[in-house]
Amino acid sequence: FSLRMSLYSFIRKPLLAIAVQGLHGPSFALFLVGSVEYVNRQTPRDLRTTGQSLLWAVFFGLASIVGNNLAGMIFDRTGIFRLYLFSGAVGLLATLLASLLIPSGGD
Repeated sequence: FSLRMSLYSFIRKPLLAIAVQGLHGPSFALFLVGSVEYVNRQTPRDLRTTGQSLLWAVFFGLASIVGNNLAGMIFDRTGIFRLYLFSGAVGLLATLLASLLIPSGGD
């Protein structure tokens, strides 16, 4: 995600943007599998359905609402290329923080 957003911030030709969009499938698939697996490992067996429901409510609900509104404000103030650069930086920061703060599980 971070790489894709960062690349969009530099692209000025539509065909290159289409090529970069090819990263969406693999990146979303990895996110989807990783987040579902993480919730399953962190949630007691009898609460896994609730854990998955909360994951999807936050991701497709709360995060979509907040993210779209914030992106709209950034876009209005700075334009699309800076929005993509900002999104890439936030994605990279989130990845680094998650790598440092979330235990790997190691099992």
